[in-house]
Amino acid sequence: MSDLVDDEMLATFAVVEKPDALAGAIKKRYAGLVDRITPYWSFHPGDDDDFWRVLVDEWRRT
Repeated sequence: MSDLVDDEMLATFAVVEKPDALAGAIKKRYAGLVDRITPYWSFHPGDDDDFWRVLVDEWRRT
């Protein structure tokens, strides 16, 4: 699939950012457009705890 979807196309459909800047990028992109965000991330208990902590902490700060 990576042969068909370049970075520009991916950025059109997704918010692509490092975990510690993701919440701010989501808020900036969708401010005034939506009142609710639902991230999709495959769930594997315990595997992504650090990612979610960083995302939630940053969301609260921004």
